[in-house]
Amino acid sequence: MKKISLGNILIYFPILSLIAVYLFLTPNYSLTWDFPYHFTAGLYRLGEAKNPIYNTYAPYGIFAEIVPIAFSRVFPASWFPNSYLLYVVLTGSIGVIYFFRFLKEAFGKKIALLSTVTLLLMPRFVGHLHTNIKDVPTAAFFLITAYYFYQYLQKGKLKYALFSIFFEILAVNTKFNILQLFPVFILWIIFHYYAYAKKTKKGKKIIFQSIVFLASLIVIPFSVWILYCFRWLNQLASTYKDIYATLLLINPFSYTYAFKQFIVTTPIPILLFFPFGLFVLGKKIIKDYNEASFFFLLLFFYTLFKYPILRLPLIDDIRYFIEIYYPLSLAFVLGVNLFSKKFTPYVYTIVFIFLIYTLFIHHPYQINYFNFLAPAGKDGDFWAASYKETFAYVNSTAPKGAIVSAPLARELAAMYIRRDLAQGLNSRPPEESDIVLLLNRPSIYRLWNAENFYASHTPSKIISDPAGNPLLFIYFNH
Repeated sequence: MKKISLGNILIYFPILSLIAVYLFLTPNYSLTWDFPYHFTAGLYRLGEAKNPIYNTYAPYGIFAEIVPIAFSRVFPASWFPNSYLLYVVLTGSIGVIYFFRFLKEAFGKKIALLSTVTLLLMPRFVGHLHTNIKDVPTAAFFLITAYYFYQYLQKGKLKYALFSIFFEILAVNTKFNILQLFPVFILWIIFHYYAYAKKTKKGKKIIFQSIVFLASLIVIPFSVWILYCFRWLNQLASTYKDIYATLLLINPFSYTYAFKQFIVTTPIPILLFFPFGLFVLGKKIIKDYNEASFFFLLLFFYTLFKYPILRLPLIDDIRYFIEIYYPLSLAFVLGVNLFSKKFTPYVYTIVFIFLIYTLFIHHPYQINYFNFLAPAGKDGDFWAASYKETFAYVNSTAPKGAIVSAPLARELAAMYIRRDLAQGLNSRPPEESDIVLLLNRPSIYRLWNAENFYASHTPSKIISDPAGNPLLFIYFNH
């Protein structure tokens, strides 16, 4: 039995402390744009609702629809919807702990700890950790899959292959398109056999068990997804078509969108050092045939460029490729360590203080963080994270019978609005409503016929984050 020392326990303390803080702060965060769709879909699957919103049969799995609802019901009803969001924080945090375990085995305790703390201080990661019911759990399950994949390649034990398949089932049945990352596993296992040949100067027979494992990693999770979605498979084709068309309307295909979003949503100190860390990973691959380095370097580049490579539409900041924060955090630490070790403690201290300050001045709107490289006129609130604060204000000030217009994220608005105002919500166009709420997302106003209103009216009140960035505009027409 492996001896567990006090040091091995205490090294988790900074990580668990940050996770505890994030769990405690969960009630400060708002539900976001997609919540009504997944929540009502889950109720429909449970037989508690007649149809999902808009009768949309989304291509997600049981862990995006039913499990979060079941998890929330473990807690008192008065905790909802915070109990629902706790599921995201908890699953995302488990992924963070496995990220630490992965790096500790592959790169050592110090690099693992610093990389994990960096990850937990990334503004956008923290924002999504508290609000994103699909992408954060999917990324966490994918990372755990990769951890056990690594264990299997290194040790060849069947239990690691089974664990890897199990967590890939969870990933695929949270968000189906995580299968886009399957080529990473194919290239990784090819590199494994190549590295073995280079290290030992002799070939290694590709055993049948490895081929079966790789095939199982896609066939079994996909089969579970098919079984869950079997009753509405016929509707999925039209759903995919509608989603694809909507994505193209919101953001026409671009080769540079993902890269630009990565640049403007990553804190500047991270941007300064991470390229040197990528160089270190590349060097480890060439010199030592290091498999963990190969995985994280491949994950970074493939995750960032898979959308232009596959010509897939992309919207909503980095959430579609949030997995990039794992290799990015590691690359930052390796980049800092590449320089004089005499000064690295000062660099980490300054950067971590900067990141903590950034989290503080944007709380609870870290999901909308931009660095100073972001262009003027950027979308300040792409996912309606300000609706909780906005409707707390509207519900406390709007007179009875007022007509409220909230053209964007209408279903979420309906969940937050005061009961006596719900009947008149969006019953008239903005020009004829008493109160108009416009998210600061001008890039999509044309899709909700709000472009002219925005251009011709001056807001009466602006909801901003603590740093002063405008998130939502409120107009009083009468």
